[in-house]
Amino acid sequence: MNSGYLYVVLILGSNFRRSANFKKGVKLIKEKYTILKISRIYKSDDSTQKGRFYWNLALLLKMKKTVDLKHELVKIEKECGRTRDSMKKIIALDIDIA
Repeated sequence: MNSGYLYVVLILGSNFRRSANFKKGVKLIKEKYTILKISRIYKSDDSTQKGRFYWNLALLLKMKKTVDLKHELVKIEKECGRTRDSMKKIIALDIDIA
């Protein structure tokens, strides 16, 4: 029975050092959680017109219900160079829970 587990979809985005930040971010996520699926990479324009284009991808995770996922994801974003004052132009790695 999988009652102690959740399935979660994460959306990753980057507009700076995209390849390096995706590799590092996925590696760090894989160290903590079980990745069941990884989507292909999608290119998208910056809708704010303030930055460069983005790469995006999705991950399907299986994880324990007791984990504080948002807190862990913020730590991973920071390890990949994300700073909160850079939110408008340069996004090293953004991870959102879908």
